[in-house]
Amino acid sequence: MDIKALFTKQIQKNYTDFQHKIEQSKLFQLQEKLSENIITEFIAQYNHIVSYPKIEVYQNNERELKNMGKTYKNVFEEKLFTDTYRVFEEYLKDIFTSIFTTFPYLLIDDKKKEIEVPFHLIFANSPDLEDYKNLIIAERVKVYMQGDNILKILERFKSTFYLTLNLQEQTKIECQRLALLRNIITHNNSKINEIYMDSIQKFAIPNNLYKLHDTILPYLENEINQSRSILTQVVSNLNADLSTENNFKTLQGTNNTKSNI
Repeated sequence: MDIKALFTKQIQKNYTDFQHKIEQSKLFQLQEKLSENIITEFIAQYNHIVSYPKIEVYQNNERELKNMGKTYKNVFEEKLFTDTYRVFEEYLKDIFTSIFTTFPYLLIDDKKKEIEVPFHLIFANSPDLEDYKNLIIAERVKVYMQGDNILKILERFKSTFYLTLNLQEQTKIECQRLALLRNIITHNNSKINEIYMDSIQKFAIPNNLYKLHDTILPYLENEINQSRSILTQVVSNLNADLSTENNFKTLQGTNNTKSNI
């Protein structure tokens, strides 16, 4: 298989994997709604007649969540939102990995030609050259994905690989807003904090619905649906752009240039 066919196959697999995971999240959301309705109807019709231990556990947990200001639906939607964003990050990680796997000389940049790989990772894996190559790629991708906001990560396609992408600035800003909401869920119990408000101003994010100390729980279902729509569009655009002849030639040309370093 030639290099172009191999790269196209990898890019398409990344896209298909993303689509599959998003469809799974839709099914999980539907399943949660059906389960909630079934349990509510069961309790209404039969709970006064028969004792069902699992329903009692459900009710006890529900009371504990209520004391925390949450419901089962809230907890499920928090996880669904963060999982949806994680799937997007995994897609970007897979794309960077595919680029470096196909064009390994792109690992070399002008500022730093060495890539540090933790000592324990080398000796925790079998002494195979391909394993070491994969470790090096994984470490470089980790650097790309950690420590930077999503705007800088998306910008890497242009600044690092010189690719032409069809991503509108407003769409990228929306991705940043979703990242901020993910952090609010993960680190601040779904309540808007000063970090979020400061970031809204820093990144000039328009149409902010939330005020300081607001909870986003009542709006999570809508935010989940929006996040799916936005992230799916971004991934669809990236998939199309990475598959173009011009961008392939750019990657190949840069690869050939750096192979002479």
